[in-house]
Amino acid sequence: MFNFTPSTIPSNVFVIGAGGTGGRLIPMLSQFMRSITRGQSPQGWLEAPRIWLIDDDTVEQKNLLRQNFIDRDVGKFKAAVLAERYSKAYGVNIIPITDRITS
Repeated sequence: MFNFTPSTIPSNVFVIGAGGTGGRLIPMLSQFMRSITRGQSPQGWLEAPRIWLIDDDTVEQKNLLRQNFIDRDVGKFKAAVLAERYSKAYGVNIIPITDRITS
């Protein structure tokens, strides 16, 4: 039988990449985090979860066919676009990091 302990769910989640895979993951992850946040859900386990979305790339016209963006997003940072969109949609704190990760 599955044994669940709320302490096993991290309150900080890091997603690296906001393109094809990350762009599809963020809406689902945001919805999930909302569903387990105290104050948002009667069964909430986490106090103030955060999603850190890391990507230094900008949206290009070619991204619109296969990634989770629309025309007005072109030229903007992918992480910033998705963080703003899904923070508002689900009331979850999504922090965009638009700097390149280096060693």
